[in-house]
Amino acid sequence: MGRRMRRAPTWCWPGDAFYDRDMAGLMLPFLERASQAGARWLLVGDPGRAYLPRERLTEVATYDVPVERVIEDADIKPATVWRLSDPE
Repeated sequence: MGRRMRRAPTWCWPGDAFYDRDMAGLMLPFLERASQAGARWLLVGDPGRAYLPRERLTEVATYDVPVERVIEDADIKPATVWRLSDPE
């Protein structure tokens, strides 16, 4: 993920990619490079992880998603779709 992009992807839709500090530290710069290279559809699906960089994202939609109770301690969990915000 640390390489320069030669050509921007048209879209990038990582799901649940901000589950820990290390992965978040890789994913946000990757999305920013894709944006700088001209990518148009940069969406992130996230179930509310602690390392989601909310200050760099804009909420698009929220869905109730069926999950395994044994893993999540619930039958339904909200998941949000975010898009990368323009840098300020």
